[in-house]
Amino acid sequence: MPQNKLAMPRIMRLISMMKENRFPNHARLVAEMKKLDPAGTYQISQKTVQRDILYLKNEFKAPIRYDNEKRGYFLTNPEWTLDVPLLEETDMKAAVLGARLAETLFPSPVRGEVRQAVDHLLSGNEKGLDENASLLALVATGARVPIQPEIFSEIFKAWQTHHAAEIHYKGASSETPEPMLLEPHVLVFHDGIWYLKAKLLERSGRVLAETPVRTLALHRISDARLHPGNFQPDSALIRESNAGDIFHLPKVRNIRMRLTGSAVTYARENFSGEFKAFPDGSAELLIPSADEYKLLQFIFTSGGEARATAPDEFKMKVRSIAEKILNAHF
Repeated sequence: MPQNKLAMPRIMRLISMMKENRFPNHARLVAEMKKLDPAGTYQISQKTVQRDILYLKNEFKAPIRYDNEKRGYFLTNPEWTLDVPLLEETDMKAAVLGARLAETLFPSPVRGEVRQAVDHLLSGNEKGLDENASLLALVATGARVPIQPEIFSEIFKAWQTHHAAEIHYKGASSETPEPMLLEPHVLVFHDGIWYLKAKLLERSGRVLAETPVRTLALHRISDARLHPGNFQPDSALIRESNAGDIFHLPKVRNIRMRLTGSAVTYARENFSGEFKAFPDGSAELLIPSADEYKLLQFIFTSGGEARATAPDEFKMKVRSIAEKILNAHF
């Protein structure tokens, strides 16, 4: 992360402005930050903004472009989110609230009012919010799926101090919570939900010969407590999470689709790729890489207006799923 303690609030405000289609540039970002700090703590140069943009592009693959007509930056994929597993306590606390606001969990005008209040607190307190004050409760209740504050507190402390944690976890298909002993390597906020990327040491009292990596949803943890002993954070897990690979979901590469009707607009707004428009209003889209489930969801909800033409393996998977759906309904 950038070393400047004010960098995260600035970057989160930059992302928020792009999410709201306000096309931030140097002058607009300075004006926004001055609202938070009339005394002038935020001295932002043109190069600082350019560095922030490059940082988001290089480290988080942010789909950012510059609009010459509106003279500002924008996101080519409005659904892009910043997943921030961080190593510094102060940066984490700033990101906790900043990410929530950037994800636009609240509708306007409440969204703007809450963001301004939290940004003001962050800009005026170099240590972030006091962990014994409102931070943990706000995080727990502000997530799309609520988490018990005391559980978030224990997991956060374990992650922060590199301690193992004893938890009881109920998976999506489990009937009862299962006891686990794990090392919490990455704590990440994604799409309104908190996740923990951890190495499992024990499961149901059984010591595991290997230490598999699991991504667990914090709201499914019913009990958590610190365990004696420290561990060394896995830098590889942190790097891959920073790059957006949180769930190891299957991906499809070099996808080509033919689009008609409303699928053209939807694809432009939700996928980053090379578009080729045709006079009849249809379009062809080439996507370098995308999550398989997102592509399948898009194709099957488009009502035939999105057709995969490559690669062949993906086309066959679409056909196979379509046949299963037909057989199930006739």
